[in-house]
Amino acid sequence: MQQGHQRQVIWDDHPSIWQYTPAFLTVLLIIVLGHAIQTVLYPYPWHAVTSIGFSQALTNIAVYWKIILIYLIYFAMVVGVLQAIYLYIKAFRTRYQLVDDQLIIRRFSLMGIAEERTELYRIVDFTMTQSLLGVLFKFSHIRLLSTDRARHVIRLSAVRNGPTFLDLIRRETERCRQAKGVREFTSGVVGDIDDEK
Repeated sequence: MQQGHQRQVIWDDHPSIWQYTPAFLTVLLIIVLGHAIQTVLYPYPWHAVTSIGFSQALTNIAVYWKIILIYLIYFAMVVGVLQAIYLYIKAFRTRYQLVDDQLIIRRFSLMGIAEERTELYRIVDFTMTQSLLGVLFKFSHIRLLSTDRARHVIRLSAVRNGPTFLDLIRRETERCRQAKGVREFTSGVVGDIDDEK
């Protein structure tokens, strides 16, 4: 059996984990404030609180509500930590890959990994933006317009070394157009794509 064409990988990277800095700081704040509130409500370790009997808690309604509130605080802490772990895994399992004729995006979510492939010669326009967080941690958000009817707009979040990636994809897009003999697309095509939602 004849083997297929082995594609050359030109770029392979994951989004910057620093895009989730606000979420990580929020989780840290929940943990610090939660621990402080728990200490004020009941100045014992959490296992001492759980050792109080149900009948004893019912006889003292103030103790009962303190225990309920402490459990809610620890629940919020656990949810926050799980969210931070998910975002960490998501950043490293999502991949942006540029091969010799395609842009491949593998997006990670709780449902699994979704893969998007776009032929480079179909990409007709490029936009790069950088938030304040992106300036600080050196990542960019890139938006590509494509003539592919399945995906008119392609968004890549938190691309590390965004300007380098953008220059690379521009160069490879032009190379693929020349190799396939595809004419330069007009701005009207880009405008039509851009107007569609």
